[in-house]
Amino acid sequence: MVMQDRRLTVKQIAANADISVGSVYTILHDDLKMRKVYARRVPRTLTDENEASRVVMCQAMLSHDKGMNSAFFSSGVTMDEIWMPMFNPETKQQSAQWKHTDSPPPKKFQVTASAEKMMVAMFWDSEGVILTHCVL
Repeated sequence: MVMQDRRLTVKQIAANADISVGSVYTILHDDLKMRKVYARRVPRTLTDENEASRVVMCQAMLSHDKGMNSAFFSSGVTMDEIWMPMFNPETKQQSAQWKHTDSPPPKKFQVTASAEKMMVAMFWDSEGVILTHCVL
């Protein structure tokens, strides 16, 4: 049996199959070895070249920090900013779907939202967040 809609709840499957919720749960978990998992958010897909470049850069920074007796990362302040859409994305509960234990977890990519956005700027150091600033 192939499940067409993997986002069905146990109650929905039980109603469609006209069997008890407990039986559906037993069949899914014990017999078919399936479990409900949530899609993991990933900001964007990277090419193999992008991933390799990031690994090389991180290794260089780690060896630089090691050469400075771990003073390189602890002395820096960094900042990032992001435009946050002002909309309600799909919740983890809404994105949950059934999968077999051998299959990889589902992924959910960021979606393009409406024109209303807010810029969030965040500054932090090795101790944690220093400042978060929101601009509407």
